[in-house]
Amino acid sequence: MKTNMATCCVLKRSVLNVDGKSLDVVLSPTSLSWGYIGSDDCRPVKQSFKHSLPLSEVFAAIPYHHDSVQSAEEGIELVPLSSLSFCVYAVRRKRKHKWKEKMFIFDCNDAVLCQEWLHCLESTLAGFNRPRRLLVFINPIGGKRLGHKIYVEQVQPLFELANIKADIIVTQRANHARDYLLEEGLEKIDGVISVGGDGMFHEVLNGLVTRAQHEAMVDSTSQDFHPVPLSIPIGIIPAGSTDAIAFCTTGNNDPVTSALHIILGDLQPLDVCCVKKKNEVLRYSVVMVAYGFFGDVMHDSEKLRWMGPKRYDVAGFKKFMSNRGYEGVVSYLPAHAVDANPQNNTRCRSGCNVCSSGFDAVPHRPCQQNPSDCHWQSVKGRFISVIGANMSCACAKSPEGLSPNAHLADGCLDLILVKHTSRLQYLRHMLRLTSKADQFNFDFVEVHRVREFSFRPLGDGTETEDLTDGREESGTRDDDQEWLAGKITSSTARPRLMSVWNVDGELITHPGIDVKVHRQLIRLFARGIEECEDTPSCSVCRRR
Repeated sequence: MKTNMATCCVLKRSVLNVDGKSLDVVLSPTSLSWGYIGSDDCRPVKQSFKHSLPLSEVFAAIPYHHDSVQSAEEGIELVPLSSLSFCVYAVRRKRKHKWKEKMFIFDCNDAVLCQEWLHCLESTLAGFNRPRRLLVFINPIGGKRLGHKIYVEQVQPLFELANIKADIIVTQRANHARDYLLEEGLEKIDGVISVGGDGMFHEVLNGLVTRAQHEAMVDSTSQDFHPVPLSIPIGIIPAGSTDAIAFCTTGNNDPVTSALHIILGDLQPLDVCCVKKKNEVLRYSVVMVAYGFFGDVMHDSEKLRWMGPKRYDVAGFKKFMSNRGYEGVVSYLPAHAVDANPQNNTRCRSGCNVCSSGFDAVPHRPCQQNPSDCHWQSVKGRFISVIGANMSCACAKSPEGLSPNAHLADGCLDLILVKHTSRLQYLRHMLRLTSKADQFNFDFVEVHRVREFSFRPLGDGTETEDLTDGREESGTRDDDQEWLAGKITSSTARPRLMSVWNVDGELITHPGIDVKVHRQLIRLFARGIEECEDTPSCSVCRRR
């Protein structure tokens, strides 16, 4: 007798009413499917039935009463278990990578059958590795000051529907979340969620990473410091001004989309940059570290917080008109992995080969082919901006981002050097950031994929020791040492202007820093940007 392969994995099967039609409904360990009675049982379930929901995208199953229908705006009503119907909530994809919830209603002949289906669905969904309890930090003053409203109205109902318990803390001051994460116990928490902008996420990140180093008793002042990875995932509900992290990991800054990514429990590894001043860790960063124009804009915008997100436009216009350049030297260690070219027109998408490969599986080019690629290199000049982009840094105003081909978890960052030029030329470069044109196609712009870099300002002649610190031991080329070893200017010269560093929206006033990438140090509740008609194809992913 031939074995029916399709029914071997069937967990529950019944004839139920769906949209007024009697249909065959089948639950397997991976999907919920339904179709007309008499479907061919010899074929796999997903081929036999017209409709099929992957359980990886189903997040709730609850009792349902037809006389208690409410719109999404009115909230979701949980009804008694004596219902003759149940509803299943799953992800529905819309344009521009947005996710929404979609409800499917199944009518049973009696309450016992309805209970059986609910129990079977709940037991099956419980087998997925999803968060059950979250610690949520809400920044009430970030962006347009809508963080608390966004969470209560759009996110909290979804968490409750998915049976996720959330401990909510509304931050009262700067570093409130960081201090809490350093001091309080997190043993029963499945994840930490940041509701706010990139700056709020930065605070949560620094609290968790610093705590992990303290618990592991890692010496962060050592020269070969490598932080231990986080065991607890982080999530973000975007409610800020730029929301680059959400854009780069989900494709938009829609709070409901991010909430559904969190509920489903998908995890996207992220690289983290350690920003140091000599041997002192100043910050951990996941988005960018930027000196010059973007540092000045952030610095000046802090005085204009009353304007909301428009403060960046006002501060940006002022800095653009000043056309200020900053003299310094950038030293960097190039990435010598195959395809380590920030202009190779590949995009980081969900399941990207480069990011998902093992730590020792990234293909490298032998140093003997080009020895200079394996040693520190330096660029001296006058810069409008120096940017280390750990991800594309996409946002609403720059859909492609500062570096469109940057990867989320490849152990590298893209170093963008914009040398001083005329206002007109810089305006052309900036306008390309808002379009799909190549913003690197200028003779005053350089971009390198690197594993670490440092910046030293050229000052008034008193910073020679700081300029040379650490570079000789790290392999700086001998031909760069001659000018580093001497006085930069005479002691009577006027001190040169200095900028500040914008690190994920937070300021570092010390201009001389070292930045090193640590691969896949954290995991974010996200699936990554999925391929669709709205995004260019990733040639790296296509080779899989």
